[in-house]
Amino acid sequence: MDITPVVPPNDAPLEVEHLDCQVMGNEVHVVDDDQLDISTPIPTIELLGSESKIRLFVDCTQPYLVMHLKFMNKFMSIEIVCIDDENKERIFRLSNKTSYVTVDENICKAPIEAKDGWQYVPFDLEDLVANAFGCSYYKCVEITVTGSIRIGKIYFESRR
Repeated sequence: MDITPVVPPNDAPLEVEHLDCQVMGNEVHVVDDDQLDISTPIPTIELLGSESKIRLFVDCTQPYLVMHLKFMNKFMSIEIVCIDDENKERIFRLSNKTSYVTVDENICKAPIEAKDGWQYVPFDLEDLVANAFGCSYYKCVEITVTGSIRIGKIYFESRR
């Protein structure tokens, strides 16, 4: 199974400055989280407040996106930007503020279940693009996380 890491990149120390990203807001920091490993706390990216945002620029054709996230019982959202087989941009906006699914021409808004604590959240991008827009997934180009949340890992896989 091929894995393409996004956060942290290639087992390097986690530093926001070394990620291909754009940070918005003043409350985006790297912090250690001892819930992941009590003996050696693991660095994570922490976003606090509704104005905090990190936009990760990716260029990955692997169809499975996996995010290891710590939900903090506050509002948050994830936006995933994909390109389809016709070279059209398709956007998924997932939020714990949203209660139902809506699909427009190129934007799908959907709820995400966000239980308090750490969770692995997998996304089958091929399936999502096909079901929401009736076309084929080509690649993912951007992932944006907004709100109060911690990011432990983000990576792509070639298969489940």
